[in-house]
Amino acid sequence: MPTPTTPPIVALPQGVFDALNGMSYDSTARAFRDGSNNAIYLFVESDSNGLPRWQYATDAQGSINPRADIPLLTADVILGGTFDAQTGAISYDGQSYRIRLERDGSGPIAKAY
Repeated sequence: MPTPTTPPIVALPQGVFDALNGMSYDSTARAFRDGSNNAIYLFVESDSNGLPRWQYATDAQGSINPRADIPLLTADVILGGTFDAQTGAISYDGQSYRIRLERDGSGPIAKAY
């Protein structure tokens, strides 16, 4: 049986942070809402080097990429935080956060830690 490991840190590009930072949050859908009221989720995809990174899209646009629901703390960090391009971390309420891909009872989630 495999041993548990720490969930991977998935890079959050500044462009994704900037786009989400201007949206609202929908706690029922566990997603952001864009200006057209579309539910916007975080998806994990591979960058040009084959490394995992976050991307945002509607459910249909995300296609086969793994979709992560967005819990309230993660939304608060993204909506109220400041992105540090040097470290890839988000400063929020005196703390520094990164976004991890984890699982809860309902499936994958994007968790700020």
